[in-house]
Amino acid sequence: MNTFIIFLVAFISYLVFWFALNVLAYFISIVFKSKKPIQMVTGLGMVILYLLNFAIGIWMIWIGLNMLFEGEIFWLIVYILIGASILSYIFSFIQMPFIFITVYFSEKIEDIDFNETATRVDILNEKGEIVARTERGSESLSRMAMYFVILYGLNLFHALFISPDTESVGWGFYIVNPFSGVVFMSLVTGVPYGIFNKINNKPFFTRDKKDFFVDIWRAGTFITIGVIFMLYMMS
Repeated sequence: MNTFIIFLVAFISYLVFWFALNVLAYFISIVFKSKKPIQMVTGLGMVILYLLNFAIGIWMIWIGLNMLFEGEIFWLIVYILIGASILSYIFSFIQMPFIFITVYFSEKIEDIDFNETATRVDILNEKGEIVARTERGSESLSRMAMYFVILYGLNLFHALFISPDTESVGWGFYIVNPFSGVVFMSLVTGVPYGIFNKINNKPFFTRDKKDFFVDIWRAGTFITIGVIFMLYMMS
């Protein structure tokens, strides 16, 4: 049971890390209008997947050879006919979330036209009345990506220079920790903002989801700067 819990915690940790890395690469690609960052992460994922499957293959062959050397012919036949296939399915199933995340962001960045012209769109309420106006196009997405990267960078700065000593943590900490900071700030600013909009008979996401995140991440940027400054003054 303890082994399963350790495996589950490790699996979730690596999954969160891989998701955070892909989100960061996706937004950096949008900010710099280049697909290279997400392509580098995708390439890294392919290399890791290849090496992992190669190691798993060697390990599975060793299991079979070990049975052969021990003279366990019956169990070797069972392993070849059934066991090896079951292990392959299990490892493939474990890899599926990582592959899905990689493919999702890779395809998502391919669908973006960085030269797309912005178009103004009216947002209507249930009565058909215009409650807000927004822009659709790559520019609005670029603004959202810019504030995400800024907020992420501020949280990374906090983890590197303001936080207590973190020499014992792995380098993955500096990917996941800033990402969790962005998520936390999104909840802190986004939930009250959305509730305020609903109270005023507006959609939860106001004009558009992109504009919504621009607003809350802009506010989160100023809040984070203030928190970092206060912590610096107190240190």
